[in-house]
Amino acid sequence: MMTISTHKIEDLLVRFYDGQTSEAEEQMLRQYFASSCCDEALEGERQMFLALAGATPAADGLQHRLSRSIDGWAAVEHISTRHTRRTLVRLTSAAAIALVLVAGATAWFTAGDTKDVAATPKRDTYTDPRDAYAETQRALLLFSNSINKGLDEIDRK
Repeated sequence: MMTISTHKIEDLLVRFYDGQTSEAEEQMLRQYFASSCCDEALEGERQMFLALAGATPAADGLQHRLSRSIDGWAAVEHISTRHTRRTLVRLTSAAAIALVLVAGATAWFTAGDTKDVAATPKRDTYTDPRDAYAETQRALLLFSNSINKGLDEIDRK
């Protein structure tokens, strides 16, 4: 191997760190630092080039382990997205129900002329309070089942 001046090596190193060296020039640097005739001022560079030359390949199974970890993270992200969507749907449903109840109550209490309401005789739909209570329970149970069925459909998606 021919001897290369320290000045030329320093110029090559500047170009190497700027990414402007050719394959042949990089090979020349590797050979220079692998030889025993390296200038002491470049000892730190020599250590780096020797470490790069002795770089070991990735550990066995690393690709598989990384892939498995990424898949696990993706599954957790999917589950949390699904949980967030389900919570959002439930909150939206609750807000819609509350809005309907408030609008209905407002309409009920403000509808009609108060004089007409007072003049109209009050009559119950059911004469027996137990029948009225049973019918109310039936209606609320039907409503609850319908809401739960809709939420179950959303949970499956």
